[in-house]
Amino acid sequence: MEIRTAVEADIPRIVEIYKQLFALSARMQPERFRDTPQDETFLREVVAAGDQELFVADDAGEVCGFALAQDLATPPYDCVIPYRYAYLMDLCVDERHRNGGVGALLMESVKSWARGRGLRYVELCALAQNEGAVRFYRRNGFAEARRIMQFDL
Repeated sequence: MEIRTAVEADIPRIVEIYKQLFALSARMQPERFRDTPQDETFLREVVAAGDQELFVADDAGEVCGFALAQDLATPPYDCVIPYRYAYLMDLCVDERHRNGGVGALLMESVKSWARGRGLRYVELCALAQNEGAVRFYRRNGFAEARRIMQFDL
């Protein structure tokens, strides 16, 4: 298994894996998410950008997972200490390759990328209903830092 930076040729396979993630999100929170394909133009822009990194897990030429991380900065509020951090936008492993360590390898690559850029921490958001993802992130050293709550009208 090799973790590497995505190239444009990987995009169709990444879109296939995104279908699994978006379908799961739509099942868990249908009022918020749609089961729709990921935009290939967006992924091409990510591959070309310098402030983001799209990693893929390559198993003998087959992309079986990906992680998309962004280099972000805190908002310019007087009460907030300014710094940069990594935001893990998405991490998804193809259903056929789960529970084999692929996600942990992708996560380590994200952490290493963030350290190399001098970022303070890696932040992510997981759906409250996605207990498997929450367990995975906790096993990989993540802890709850804030709670986002909503009131439905």
